Amino acid sequence: MATTADRSPNGVGPGTATAAGPTDPTDGDPAPGPSDPWLGGLAATLFATTSRLRSARTFHPRGQVLCGTASLTGRGSALADRGSCEALVRFSRGIGLPELLPDFDGVAVRLVHAHGPGAHQDLLLVSSGSAPVLRHALVPTRTWHATTFTSVLAFEVAGETSVLGARVHAVDGSPLATAADLVAAATGPGLVIELLAATATGPWRPIGTVALDRGWSGDQGAL
Repeated sequence: MATTADRSPNGVGPGTATAAGPTDPTDGDPAPGPSDPWLGGLAATLFATTSRLRSARTFHPRGQVLCGTASLTGRGSALADRGSCEALVRFSRGIGLPELLPDFDGVAVRLVHAHGPGAHQDLLLVSSGSAPVLRHALVPTRTWHATTFTSVLAFEVAGETSVLGARVHAVDGSPLATAADLVAAATGPGLVIELLAATATGPWRPIGTVALDRGWSGDQGAL
């Protein structure tokens, strides 16, 4: 994660966040690729070919998008120009395996117009471990509610190098094993994402929440 002026290596910071028109939070250009043009071209060709063969994205091919409101506190205030903003969240399975099987689940949070019209803030998180070393590893999971999601890489957030994280839970404590469970929680008692940050060896600290309370009528594949 970057500060409000810096670029970040995975396209998360405002300098590389995808830009969209003020009325559509899904449009925009992709984040910059690798600095080596040859490597970037090879990777682009590989992913394009794989996506074409399976008629979907190479990773996280299908997802469930839900809407709500993000509230940022403490160092989380560096993620947006204001403390509260609209949020879109895409829950997806990394390989696209059946929901009964473990997979590398992903939570992609978009803080809509976080840095002004069309300047969104994207947080890309994947199922990982909670302990310091495991925060940098991809860990398959079968549930959404008993999993820590992290950015894997560390970024500068408000002047401090941190790994970003998130935990998901239903307001009423219901288990979240499938996409249908996520939708039921969001449209029923409520679905909450706790946003976290941690230094290399420090504990997780809360930096905000995203309260999801409705589905999204747009194209589920646009995010």
